Amino acid sequence: MSGSGGEVNPLSREPGQPSTPQLRDLLSSLLASRDGATAAGHYRGLCRAAAAALPVRGVSLSLIVSPDSTTLLASSDATSERVADLQFTLGEGPTRDAFHSGAPVLEPDLDSASLTRWPGFTPAALDLGIRTVFAFPLQVGAIRVGVLCLDNDRPGLLTARELADVNVLVDACVVSVLNHLGDESTQAGWADEVGGYMSVVHQATGMIMVQLATTAERALLRLRGHAFAKNLSVAVVAAEVVARRLSFVNWE
Repeated sequence: MSGSGGEVNPLSREPGQPSTPQLRDLLSSLLASRDGATAAGHYRGLCRAAAAALPVRGVSLSLIVSPDSTTLLASSDATSERVADLQFTLGEGPTRDAFHSGAPVLEPDLDSASLTRWPGFTPAALDLGIRTVFAFPLQVGAIRVGVLCLDNDRPGLLTARELADVNVLVDACVVSVLNHLGDESTQAGWADEVGGYMSVVHQATGMIMVQLATTAERALLRLRGHAFAKNLSVAVVAAEVVARRLSFVNWE
């Protein structure tokens, strides 16, 4: 499975090859030199290209260490970024379910009357104009490193050919992320980029713990709840707490 420089070539992986030149070019870009480009910039380009190559409206890529350590690595646009952030804020959604189960979560119509598993996420996503979400875990065996999430503004399932294309892309993303994590020349920069988000959230959680004399779990819930109530990302609210512009004292 290994290519030159210790990296794995996703185009040599079996089974499956992309069905269109556009998607093949996208997968090839995962192996392109990252010189001069940040990890975030590299994967932002990937998400945008994937949204253009696949029959979806938007794409996001999240790096996940645990359910409470989720970092949005990149998204194709602001709406997909908001869809990803809502799931961390609310503690529910297809991305989290895919990570927990290790299996794809395919929801063809969020507006379905029978959909009750995401009571907070579903109406919020519908308000954004999102009707469909497909989440695919990035994993090798039992090891999971993240989730690729696709969203659409109209209902419907992926065809068998489209699903096969996504699975090839998912395999390539796993390889790329693992290569990025294992590349000593980019490890420090990568850690700064993906660690900065969670560092701020953890620091804010600790400050709220002290302010409210409560547990980390309850402090994180308060942080998420405030972000949802104000229609802000958790990262934005956490930064306000860390900068001491926002306090939860006397909010109980």
